[in-house]
Amino acid sequence: MAEDEILRDLAPQRQAREPEAGRRRRRGPDPSAGLDAAARAELDAIGYPADALALLDLIPLVEVVWADGNVSIRERDVILEAALRRGFSYGDPAYRQLVAWLAAKPTDALFRASLRALSVALLNLPLNAQNDFRQRLLDGCRRVAAVSGGIWGRGGTMSAAERRSLANIAEMLA
Repeated sequence: MAEDEILRDLAPQRQAREPEAGRRRRRGPDPSAGLDAAARAELDAIGYPADALALLDLIPLVEVVWADGNVSIRERDVILEAALRRGFSYGDPAYRQLVAWLAAKPTDALFRASLRALSVALLNLPLNAQNDFRQRLLDGCRRVAAVSGGIWGRGGTMSAAERRSLANIAEMLA
């Protein structure tokens, strides 16, 4: 399929080649598992694809890279590599949706609803797991934001828009 070839070309070169069972194990817990009916209904109402719910915790990273109005190739690759490390592959519907979100900015309503849903899911985790999850998520946002900043794109500096986005995410997840 031509679409599969395009997605394969968009995938970072270090794509894991392992059986589906191994990929599913590496994904870890589905962040949408702790959602209540109200959070799921809000996501459904804004058109959040049901087969992309497993990527819910990557949406804050997508929000950070879109904060300054564009997504660099390096930022895109960092996020796609994160999805691949979690066991998704270019053929997965969720991975296809992630590629689409990196190609065209999702709505602010999607970002807000996703953060509210993540907040609900966090509350259903044990306290130490909540803190670990929150820290891992914010660290990922910081890494993505630092990827394309700095001198000649060498990384290390966040834009003011990315800092504001990260602060908003931290506040929503607190």
